[in-house]
Amino acid sequence: MNNKLNFEHPKPIAPVNSVQNVRISNVINPRVFSGNQSECVEEWLERFVTIAKANGWDSDAEVMKHIAAYLDSTALYWYNDCVKNSGIDKNTTFDDFAALIKSVFAPLNSNAVNYDKLMKRQMQIGENLEKYFFDKLRLCNLYDEKMNELNKINVIMRGLTPSLVERVYLMEQKTTEELLKNLRLINEGVTFANSREDWNQSAKLQIAAIAPQESEHRRFDNRNNYQQQRNFNRESRRDYQPRNQYNSNQFRNSSRGRGRFQSNQSYRSKSREDSRRQIDKKNLKCFNCGSFGHFARECYSRQPQKQVRFSENMS
Repeated sequence: MNNKLNFEHPKPIAPVNSVQNVRISNVINPRVFSGNQSECVEEWLERFVTIAKANGWDSDAEVMKHIAAYLDSTALYWYNDCVKNSGIDKNTTFDDFAALIKSVFAPLNSNAVNYDKLMKRQMQIGENLEKYFFDKLRLCNLYDEKMNELNKINVIMRGLTPSLVERVYLMEQKTTEELLKNLRLINEGVTFANSREDWNQSAKLQIAAIAPQESEHRRFDNRNNYQQQRNFNRESRRDYQPRNQYNSNQFRNSSRGRGRFQSNQSYRSKSREDSRRQIDKKNLKCFNCGSFGHFARECYSRQPQKQVRFSENMS
């Protein structure tokens, strides 16, 4: 009995083809067009042609073979119903297809729509300068391919931020290239100025040091203004005082607890007494008793009669 085990040697592995013989195809996928109002069919077609050339889709037949894969939603429904089912896609060229899709999804008054987009395009806060510039330039060409450089410059400057317009307005630019160069110089200058952290920190410290002094000056000025206002009010009262000087003095000199009306009455009674003292009573005749030297109200001849009459009435 042969107890030896027979081991078979493994067969050699077949050589793998060299990597150089393997072809790796990289396809750039165009953006999908859905047919929404927010989408521009002309921009999509232009972009699709650029990517088709990069992918090597040279013939119209090859382009039409791939184009349906980049349609979606409403645009795909239109393609299946109006293009594919009718057999138009078999013999049609890309230019014919572009004319068909524009007739359905492009605005009827594209000139007015493109002008509205051009005028509404504004540079947003924090937006990249080059992004805004070339997007605005694209809208200029979309609205009017023959627009001259001066009009393009005016339209682009209209949408810039106020800080950029304020600086670039003082510079000379005859072409859009010169305008872009000037704008980039301004942007670089602003970036360089903001990057000076040492100076910025020093400026912050100076502002922080000046702020308490400014607040102290404001408080001092406010106190001065308040004191000046009080002095003005006092002077105004002094100017007005002589008109009512006598009455105010009478009011101040009156006894505590009496009102102003009583003070005026005391003034009137005193003035009457003074006028009586000045009258010479020697030539005055009393119409009650006929005697001279007193008034009728001072006549004592009436008192007995009053008493008698009173007593008579009582009886």
